[in-house]
Amino acid sequence: MKNYLPCCLCLASALLGAAITSAENAPAGEWGPATNNVQMSINLSLQPESGTTNDLRLVIRIRNTSTNQTVGMFVPDSGDRSEASFTVNFPSGRSALLTRPAQDSGHLLRIGPSQTQELAFDLRKLDDFIESGLYVIRAQHRILLGSNAFVVSSNPLKFTR
Repeated sequence: MKNYLPCCLCLASALLGAAITSAENAPAGEWGPATNNVQMSINLSLQPESGTTNDLRLVIRIRNTSTNQTVGMFVPDSGDRSEASFTVNFPSGRSALLTRPAQDSGHLLRIGPSQTQELAFDLRKLDDFIESGLYVIRAQHRILLGSNAFVVSSNPLKFTR
């Protein structure tokens, strides 16, 4: 029995390391960690007319994995339908939290149990993204659950310009 313990510890350590690595290098569009039964994923959307990412349109998906609670989020009435904030690591090494200016008008978008909502946002409204190289973006969005609020985060999205 004693001979199996070191092997089990090595295996557990290797599996834990693999889980951490895969979370850091999650493919685009995979769901981020669950917070109060809510998850977020982000991905870039190619514009059909150009086939490029010049507009940097980010597709944001938020899903409610609860079976009995409805959550909500504020959605501005302006053209882009997201009040998300974005942590961006630029190719130069600069890191920034990009947020939209506060919106006065909007509405509450409800996400029922086992439902997913999809929003789109043009990141170029927050920064020009002119540096060449690898960008890493994480999105955060405030979610309402009853009279409480919490923040849900995406996995990192990596892309090169």
